[in-house]
Amino acid sequence: MQHPSLHIALRVALAVIGLRLALFFAEPDWEFAEPFYYFVNLAALPALALYAVWPRRGTGGFLSGTKSSLRITGLYSLIMTAFFFVYYGYIDKEFFPSHYEKLIGGELGAAAERGEELTAEEVREKVESFFSLRNATAILLAGYMALSLFYSLFFSALRSILPKRKN
Repeated sequence: MQHPSLHIALRVALAVIGLRLALFFAEPDWEFAEPFYYFVNLAALPALALYAVWPRRGTGGFLSGTKSSLRITGLYSLIMTAFFFVYYGYIDKEFFPSHYEKLIGGELGAAAERGEELTAEEVREKVESFFSLRNATAILLAGYMALSLFYSLFFSALRSILPKRKN
């Protein structure tokens, strides 16, 4: 098997997806379950990046470690972004509409504090046009890819500056 194996990224993504679906159907107290899920989801990126650059016999230097790590973390990022779109678009359809109300109320309160007079319809139009599933998916993909690049560069650089082990 070639190191690093893309199957590891797929397995980790499927495990995180399974956790999200299990939490959705179990209907736990989201105040505690949601931060746990986000922690597991985001902790997978540095773990996958570290797995990809973990020292093994015959491994290359900084660039090959970065490339290997980006392959693994990039695949994970793409899978999780696609799942995000499917999950909020088809499974948990009430997420965005329920958050619209929270955002609208918060914006109306902030506008009143600033002395601005905004109508609920103006704010609703702005919120719904920006805070959409499409925009959230694009932002999530950009964030995942930025984190993937950071962790890939960080762990590859760390591996290249640490003293080599003698086997």
